[in-house]
Amino acid sequence: PGQRQGVAFARSVLKNLRKTSASKQTSVAAAMAVISRRREGYDVVGGGEATTSNKSWRAVVAGIALGVLALAAVSIPHSNRAHRNGRSRDLPTTLKDSTESKDFDADGRYVVTDYDSRKPFASFLPGVGGEWGKPMWAFYVNRGQGVAAFGVENKDGPLLEFEPANKAYADASFKGFRTMLKVSRRGRATELAQPFFAPDDARANRTMIVGMNELELVEVDGAAGIETRVLYYTVPGEDFPALARRVTFTNVGRTRAELEILDGLAKLEPFGVNSGMLQAMGRTLEGWMRVYHCGRAEDSAVVEKAACELPYFKLSASTADSAQVQAIEEGNFAFAFAEPAGGEPAALLPMIVDPDVVFGRDTTLRAPEGFAAAASAAALAAADEVKVSKTPCAFSASAASLRPGASATVTSLWGRAESVAQLVDDVAPAALAPGFAARKRAEAVALTERLTAVVRSDTANPLFDAFSRQMMLDNLLRGGFPEFLGDAENPKVYHTFSRIHGDLERDYNNFQIDATFYSQGSGNYRDVNQNRRVDVLLFPKVKDFNLRQFLTLKQADGYNPLTVQTAYFSMETPGEFDWQAQAIAGAESSSSQPELAGLLSRPFRPGQLFNDAAAAGIELKHKKAFLDAAAAAARQVFAANYTHEGFWADHWTYDLDQIISFEAVYPDDVERAMWDAEKLPFYQSSGVVQPRDFKYVEVEGLGVRQYNSVYDDPEKLGQLADRNTRPDGAFELAVGAGGDLTANATTVYRVAPVAKLVLLFVTKFTLLDPSGLGIEMDANKPGWNDAMNGLPGLLGSGMPETCETWRVGAWLRKTVKRVGRPVVVPAELAALVANATAALDDDALDALAYWEAVAAAREAYRARVRLFFSGDEVALAADELVAFLDKANAKLEAGVAKSLKYTDGVVMPTYFQHVVTDYDYTGLVNFVGQPFVRAKKFEAKVFPLFLEGPTRQLKTVGDPATREAIHDAVLASKLYDAPLGQYKICESLKGQPFEMGRMMAFTPGWLENESVWLHMSFKYYLELLRAGLYEQFWTAMKTGAPYNMDLDVYGRPPLECGSFIVSSAYPDEELWGASFLARLSGSTAEFLSIWLLVMAGPTPFTLDDDGQLVFGLAPALPTALFKDGKASFRFLGGVDVTYHNPSGADAWTLSVAKMTLGTGPLAVAIDGPVATGWLAEAVRALQFDSIDVYLA
Repeated sequence: PGQRQGVAFARSVLKNLRKTSASKQTSVAAAMAVISRRREGYDVVGGGEATTSNKSWRAVVAGIALGVLALAAVSIPHSNRAHRNGRSRDLPTTLKDSTESKDFDADGRYVVTDYDSRKPFASFLPGVGGEWGKPMWAFYVNRGQGVAAFGVENKDGPLLEFEPANKAYADASFKGFRTMLKVSRRGRATELAQPFFAPDDARANRTMIVGMNELELVEVDGAAGIETRVLYYTVPGEDFPALARRVTFTNVGRTRAELEILDGLAKLEPFGVNSGMLQAMGRTLEGWMRVYHCGRAEDSAVVEKAACELPYFKLSASTADSAQVQAIEEGNFAFAFAEPAGGEPAALLPMIVDPDVVFGRDTTLRAPEGFAAAASAAALAAADEVKVSKTPCAFSASAASLRPGASATVTSLWGRAESVAQLVDDVAPAALAPGFAARKRAEAVALTERLTAVVRSDTANPLFDAFSRQMMLDNLLRGGFPEFLGDAENPKVYHTFSRIHGDLERDYNNFQIDATFYSQGSGNYRDVNQNRRVDVLLFPKVKDFNLRQFLTLKQADGYNPLTVQTAYFSMETPGEFDWQAQAIAGAESSSSQPELAGLLSRPFRPGQLFNDAAAAGIELKHKKAFLDAAAAAARQVFAANYTHEGFWADHWTYDLDQIISFEAVYPDDVERAMWDAEKLPFYQSSGVVQPRDFKYVEVEGLGVRQYNSVYDDPEKLGQLADRNTRPDGAFELAVGAGGDLTANATTVYRVAPVAKLVLLFVTKFTLLDPSGLGIEMDANKPGWNDAMNGLPGLLGSGMPETCETWRVGAWLRKTVKRVGRPVVVPAELAALVANATAALDDDALDALAYWEAVAAAREAYRARVRLFFSGDEVALAADELVAFLDKANAKLEAGVAKSLKYTDGVVMPTYFQHVVTDYDYTGLVNFVGQPFVRAKKFEAKVFPLFLEGPTRQLKTVGDPATREAIHDAVLASKLYDAPLGQYKICESLKGQPFEMGRMMAFTPGWLENESVWLHMSFKYYLELLRAGLYEQFWTAMKTGAPYNMDLDVYGRPPLECGSFIVSSAYPDEELWGASFLARLSGSTAEFLSIWLLVMAGPTPFTLDDDGQLVFGLAPALPTALFKDGKASFRFLGGVDVTYHNPSGADAWTLSVAKMTLGTGPLAVAIDGPVATGWLAEAVRALQFDSIDVYLA
């Protein structure tokens, strides 16, 4: 049939495939939501009967909902605890008897045996509450009962105080969660036990089981005959943030055990504290601490000194030393309960909040003297408590009688409420409803399964498959998970669940996880940009959103702000959106229409919108429909924050990646997206880069340095302040007609995306250093390696940025030549292009004269666009622009070639310093009396090799032999750490100036000084793969990818990336190969790019010579990843692709012989490697739920 008929045919016949796929996804979701645990001896299912494999999943759900029993003598047949295959009885009973991998339990969670005797490591639960939940952060260590700090939003909202990892390792066992037991058996003395407490307890077998959204600890105490298991997960899908903790006690002895139980937190911080106060004035702060809703006179008609069931922890009032004293209503809560069988509501347990009652005078919190002396837990709960002016604890008190094989469970919830009324009326009733704990655990597991499903793979290596999903999870925690709001046919993209990376090891970062629906937080431009690099390849509906966002945030000088905030929605333009706001508000709530319309009339993000509605007493009954209507009617505004520190030299290097990723899915839409799409504004910060005459200074004893390169411009600050209430107030203006600068005459200046990319190239190209080598670090900040923070002061420059500038130029040249259309740019930029072209064409200019001419032109351009664009524009003809790009890229190529003279002639160096050897005084001095100078002569000095150099170099090399030579030279260099089989971030820095940066303060092998920095290592591996060096790539992955590493050496679950690995340069050999700084790094972005290249190839969609869309896959899977000749993965987030490889050869040595699109009678068979035209469009539109690819 013809193309039109073919498209119609595809749409009609493949509609059923969509339905089939949707049905399949529904079934999978239902099965996942059940989380029907069939692990032997784990679930206590109604009436003490074991769950059998032939029960329906509905019966399993009912069993879970009814069978989570606590504080009762629940009888379980001892046969249900049997251990087959000769397994020792004291091993954790959650583990599979037989499994494909010794590394996982039956639910695919990673198993760490003897966790507390291993190298210390820190990690965290992901802190996601789902779209309709409020998240909570929780960090854990492999000491004590795991959780070492948790709270709401940031470090200033703890329930358990945030401490750096080095302190958390020491304190978690004492200050964190504790369990205290008195175990009595007939004929034996009562024994006091503290599960997980004593390190290296010879009588205890301990295991940590790590899931993507849960953490479980298991201890089998052979002497006491008690197995204790602790399960943590954050509660999703609720209007309050909470951490759930489920503690199950099982009698693994041969006689009945009588238990007295205290379980809870040794120190709980009330709401209203902050991290600084806790560290600096913790004792004074205790004067404000109170426990409310706990029988105290100010909040109860009946004054009680004994334990209470729903304690509410907060400060009595604000702590600021100011005239305005504020009451505090929000509070932290902790309560515990038993879930009885039969579907009855759970019963609350008494909570002891006075630590002196539990520990007596033992202020170390080591020995529970009060509990030891008490007749029972109930008697202790009845003791008098002091509930003021001290840091409280929170222990539930209970008892259980367990015959052999029986279990009892204490479930507790720890979180924050907006008021006592919310705790009593909403939180507690929800938590006490039958099946709450099991249901929320199932939702928590299903949530991360859903978020990571787009990188599902099924290969012969389950560690590789699990690692891929963990990388996806950790990647979205920095870059965000794209949600699609508004009109289903033309949705707006909104990223949720993101935050800046901060944890127990990255204690320097102030993370923020908003406690709202659709929670999100800000992040650094470079981090968010790189972590969204492959969004469009996993979520095709993202389309050009990311490239537009990051190009929008480019300033007129080519720099960008540090912090990227989530885009928000606005209906604020007077009159433009009034009727939409009124209509949307009226459709949702006629009684609250004015108030709701008022909320919509100011800029909003979804989470804040719902919080504001709740604060106004507006009940939204159709939240998702309301949000979609509001998002569809509003316009989306990109947001950022300048932090007044300067501008990083490398952040922009990921902008092109966004464009290339878009092109890999939508090659037929590049022209529209770059030339014809809605124009983009220019972000405007208050920062201005100084000209050379006001930043080159003479420093006594050191020579010429480049200091204070960026300042806050008072005029820009004033302009921004005048416009800070406008949605577009952070974007640069163009002057009005005749140079009119009044508010009514000026407009936000906008250009096509391709013009923004041209501006990026030109502003970076004109920063080429005096030697024509690297791109200058002229704005106070270095490049990727920010531990080289001293390089800008040394007049440093970077070869990586030279390579990345060349890449932008090469892409522009190729695309402009293909499209053949002019690029309209600001007149100021056109003048800079003309001046740069003139300098390039002037053969009479030596290197220094060329640099002087171009630098002067750059500074003149910056001065012209400092406050306004003129609004005048110039159309750069395609052939004119291509000619300029050819000359500029030739200059860059010459710089790369010249840099090789400073090394072995093969591997490109990374950094240069330019020593000023001759200069004049300008007659001015800076604010500390250092004289400004004008440089007249430079000497380039190279620094030792850094891995970033050859990594970026490989991006510019097309010749296969040269690529291989570069890799061979790197292997032969001191960048390669032979004892580890990994690649160090740099060679030895011995003898280098301390001014390089903070890395010189670190011991070699530690942090950024000669360690293995996984992000850069993964960048290097990715470039090996892109270069077609497949065997070299997979060889590097054998020793360089965490999922292949030995747990004993790596020091943490190998499903997680650390930021750095201690190299063999470190003096303590015991730490060689150990990883530190967990998870949220750029490694995840690099691995996802690797995963996509390995699974799908570099360009799944291309255009043929006739402009038709072409779909084809080019996997790079090795033989070892094929299982029975097959390997599968999820493509574009919604198509299950299976490779068939009967030969068993490496995939890159084979070709695609044929494909089958879809299944059943509607399947389409294709002979050959590609699908074209409407079939390629149908694949991209996810109209096939599966593809079988046959390799030969």
